[in-house]
This record gives sequence, C-alpha cells and structure tokens, in this order.
Amino acid sequence: MITHTKRHRPDFKVLAPNSILLKNTQQSNSFTSFDVSSGGGGEIQLGFSPRNKDKTGYKKNTTCRLGASYGTSSLINYYTHNSTHKIYDTLKSSTPANTMYLDSVRTINTGANYTSNELRISISSIFRTNADARWSLFAGVGVNCGISLSATTTTYAYSSLTKELVDVIGNHYEVSRQGIDNNSVVRESFKNKTNFSFASYIPMGIDFRMGKKREFWKHAHLFYEMRPTLNTTLIPELAPIVNFGAQQGVGFRYSI
Repeated sequence: MITHTKRHRPDFKVLAPNSILLKNTQQSNSFTSFDVSSGGGGEIQLGFSPRNKDKTGYKKNTTCRLGASYGTSSLINYYTHNSTHKIYDTLKSSTPANTMYLDSVRTINTGANYTSNELRISISSIFRTNADARWSLFAGVGVNCGISLSATTTTYAYSSLTKELVDVIGNHYEVSRQGIDNNSVVRESFKNKTNFSFASYIPMGIDFRMGKKREFWKHAHLFYEMRPTLNTTLIPELAPIVNFGAQQGVGFRYSI
C-alpha cells in the first residue's frame, strides 16, 4: 500500500531526539521533502460461507474471511539537502556576455525514515457475482488492526560534489558529478515505542477458476484484489496519523 501525506519536520526531532545528524541540518537555502507512506506484505486468509435460509446448504456467493498478515512498512520519510556554491575560476572571452564561471557545488544530503514491522489481523465480508462461473467479480467491506513488533527511526547523511559552468544570466551547465561512495554514508538508528494501527477498506477484484474438469482444479482459483483503505496509525511519540491509500495484490484460493 502506498500513500502520501505532507507533514512537518519536528516529527523526526521527537522520534530521534538524540540525533546528531538532524541537529546539524541547516534549514536555510535547503530543500525539504516529507511524506507518510505504508508498505504491504503477504496475508493468509481463512474463509467460510454462511448457511442459507433453509439450512440445506451454504451461500456460495457470500464469504466471510479472517486473515493475518506480517510485513514491514516505511511509515514516515524525510529528506533535505543544503547546497553551497563557490566560484573558483572564471572563463573570460572578448565579449563580456560570453564570460562563464566555474562553480563548485557542495551538497549535504540528510534524511530519515520511520519503519515498523507489523502484525495485522483482518476480517472482511465478500459478495461474488456467480461463484460457479469460470470468471467472477467480487466486492465487500473489511477492517483490520495491527501492532508493531519493532519500530525504528533511521537517520542518514552524505555529501556530493558537482562542478558547473554558470553564464552571466545565471544558467547552470553541469560539467562533472562526483559519485557517491556508500562507505561515506553516516547512519544512526533509534528504537521507538510500540505503535498500533486500525484500518477500514473495500476489497474488490476479479476471480478466475483454474479448471472445469479435474476435481482439484475446479476448486482452485487465482484472483486479483484491490483495497482502497483508510488507515489510522497511533505512534506514541506523535499525534495520530490518518492516511488514505490503495492496496493491491494477487492470490491463490482453494474452496471446498
């Protein structure tokens, strides 16, 4: 599931109060990006159909599902960079308008992300167009709740160097860029408190029965499912985060 919600930088000062990297970040002349996003993982589900009114069988087109999932989510991300320009050479010509300056640009890149390993329990109700058909559509409603088994804030910082040509009217032309050495990246890690999450969603999709003749394949299905989701995450260090997104995936289903 991917979602985005703009937030403010003070969140990470609370999540990583002892971070030296964030403390040293200069805010003047800097670019800052902040978003909230959620990832997904695999899910195991058990479904059952309720009895019909006559108590002689089951409602084939209605299914109640219980599920459990585990995955890692990158919940909040922050990135900023601050650039310092220094002219170290001038390329003159006979025409003043053609004079160019060789500019050295040193950029300090700083970022942070809050990740969480989550266990979620879900319950949903599904309604199908025709459970006996080769192809069928389905839709329903569902809710889930989750708890983090570990929550961590990671901060990082690295620098990069670019050389540019700058003309008299301010146009920049990149000459060279120094490659980023992963060994030069500085990181910090901070453990956070357990968070909780709650979500409501609308599961919808298409189902394909894999066979018509052989008994096993008559009960085997492949399906694609999408879930528009409204999610609320309760992080003890912060105010509640409410975000909207869409989950999607493919799955295998076997019915008896």
